[in-house]
Amino acid sequence: MDNIVDINGISKFYGRLRALDDFSLQIPRGVAFGILGPNGSGKTTLLGILLNILNADRGSFQWHMKDNAPNPRLKIGALLETPNFYPYLSAVDNLKITCKIKGSDGSEIDENLKWVGLYERRHTPFKTYSLGMRQRLAIAAALMGDPEVLIFDEPTNGLDPQGIAEVRELILKIAKSGKTIIMASHILDEVEKICSHVAIIRKGILLQTGTVGNILQDNVNVVEVSSNNNEALKSLMTSADFVSQVASENDLIILNLDKSIGLDELNAYTYKNGQTLNHLKLRKKRLEDEFISIIKNQ
Repeated sequence: MDNIVDINGISKFYGRLRALDDFSLQIPRGVAFGILGPNGSGKTTLLGILLNILNADRGSFQWHMKDNAPNPRLKIGALLETPNFYPYLSAVDNLKITCKIKGSDGSEIDENLKWVGLYERRHTPFKTYSLGMRQRLAIAAALMGDPEVLIFDEPTNGLDPQGIAEVRELILKIAKSGKTIIMASHILDEVEKICSHVAIIRKGILLQTGTVGNILQDNVNVVEVSSNNNEALKSLMTSADFVSQVASENDLIILNLDKSIGLDELNAYTYKNGQTLNHLKLRKKRLEDEFISIIKNQ
């Protein structure tokens, strides 16, 4: 798989604060790629540099567009922060302004409004739109000029559950069309649902990168257990050499269990040591669990 962009040793300083620290990353073409990290980790700074909004203090990056465009920025659509449109203008009129800025003839306005589900409201003033509709209009604007790459910075920020679902489904739809998606977010669940690849960063440093599946594969299973005496059960599990981590979650105990130990063996072990389980379940490992583990271990 070839790369859409190569990032080589980028550093960015704000006074004494180092927002990015010798940051290198390769993003494959045609995938949904998540830049995942806590607030203040350098995600927005990285996207600003890739869009030539900010200048790096050190390092470089190179886009590899299909037609070797002399100005790669024209092949990138972006949605950063809150969408800005004229409140009294309709969706169509706002997008006409976007087209003038991008040098597009505007022939794709209706098609893009259909794509984002706003065609029926195309002549309605922007000020009447819900937050989710406003975000979808911003995505329609980013799609103008048929870009190869779409960059989203926290695209579901501030949306209600319905708006989050709408925007998520739209980004998935765009990703399936073959365009490269680069999405920065601190919302682990959204990255896991949308992205096939991820880079985890903290304090401007790349901690881990790869496919979501590879990052979630390791030598432990996450298992839920409980008994009539969870304190005694937790003490027993803490002392077991085949359990690497023990945590409490509501009325459950969450274990990182060595994959060489089956659930039947775990059940037999607890029973032998005086604890009868009333709950035993293998939990699908989530990106959230791995993210927290990676952050804690750095």
